[in-house]
Amino acid sequence: GDHMSLVGRERFERETGLDYDAIEPEDDRLVQWKRQQTLAAVRTIDAALEKAKPEMVLTSYVVPPDEKDEKGQSWDLWMKEDLLDALAVSMYGADIEADANKAIKLLGGRTDKLIAAISSERTTSELLT
Repeated sequence: GDHMSLVGRERFERETGLDYDAIEPEDDRLVQWKRQQTLAAVRTIDAALEKAKPEMVLTSYVVPPDEKDEKGQSWDLWMKEDLLDALAVSMYGADIEADANKAIKLLGGRTDKLIAAISSERTTSELLT
């Protein structure tokens, strides 16, 4: 379920005129409102960084495509507005092709905006040679 704070609930109700407790799970107005909130936050961060240090690169490590709305990370919107220079999309599992393809589609085919973040469970010398 949703775990929005009381302040967040009150703000949602004030800004939308909707009753938070009456929102049905299939009603996506709450999700869309949250997406707009994170978009506004990233806009603010981007503008502040551009003003303070315009040469800096702004990136983010984000959840996989299928989790972005549930986790409140509207990174597809951030990238449509070119607010970030690139994204490292979390992709775990034996086959990441499906998530990678979804991410690339959400990035409008802009593969240069996708960062590959790779890690190893063990760092023994036999794995590194």
